[in-house]
Amino acid sequence: MENDSNCSTRYYLLGRKPVVPESHTEPRTAFVVALRNQPGTLFKALSCFALRDINVSKFESRPSLRSGAVGGSRPWQYHMFIEVDGSIADQALKNAHKNLEEFSQSVRLLGSFPRFRPVPSSSSYAAVSM
Repeated sequence: MENDSNCSTRYYLLGRKPVVPESHTEPRTAFVVALRNQPGTLFKALSCFALRDINVSKFESRPSLRSGAVGGSRPWQYHMFIEVDGSIADQALKNAHKNLEEFSQSVRLLGSFPRFRPVPSSSSYAAVSM
């Protein structure tokens, strides 16, 4: 992987005071969710975003014993890390967040942040000589 020029590491900087990114930065919002162990809960949780035309850009599950991010840890319980397009200042996303709490054991809003846009390096556009 270290030889792949497209490989990157993502970091989150968490703080106590929320930051509301400006809309021109194409913000994203991250959540950690512990869903109830019931049929259809994952579908219902994702529909909170789909019914409001909010794009889910990342969805990842992690065992709760490793993450420890939300609530108590129990065997076979997973936390879902969900990243969506938009800012928590958007009314549709506020409504989705509130609706998501209905289907979950716990929801933690990690926050909204501006989307990173790397500046293309001049070396990536270098002409190949033959």
